[in-house]
Amino acid sequence: PGEDAQFWPRWHLTRIEQLRTGRDAPMAEAASVESYVAALRQAAGAIRGRTAVRALCHGDLHGNNLLVSDKTVTGLDLTEAREKITIYDIADLFRLDWRHGFTADGITRAGVSSLAWEAFRAGYKQPFDPEIFEFAMRARLLMEWLEISEKRYKTSAAQRRRFDLIAER
Repeated sequence: PGEDAQFWPRWHLTRIEQLRTGRDAPMAEAASVESYVAALRQAAGAIRGRTAVRALCHGDLHGNNLLVSDKTVTGLDLTEAREKITIYDIADLFRLDWRHGFTADGITRAGVSSLAWEAFRAGYKQPFDPEIFEFAMRARLLMEWLEISEKRYKTSAAQRRRFDLIAER
């Protein structure tokens, strides 16, 4: 169980702006990025100050920090554990979902695979606001995309694949 906290999306938009205007020019086309940022700003306005759940969270939740068996899931590497809004751990869990290339019809509005999302929802019993998750996930994906500079794109096949897969989300 957690406690109620207000969701403030400003840090997401600030980080995205830093990536857009930083020293290393992102590979993503400015016009595409601007349309995504405009949509995120609009979504941020709708969810700013909404109630979210704050609780003790893993802090670095992803598949490499989980041991999964038939009946249990155990978190590893708890060095980043702290109290925060739980939606951030959920977004972290899905942050690398882009690696599993799916067609557009198999991806939710939040940018994650429909199959993984349905499985998660079936097992996750805590309340959360799906619009806050969608915003946090879309912002996270945009950050991941903007982290790929022109130089990294041109010199690394892995970065080109990452760029293309995230672009599909």
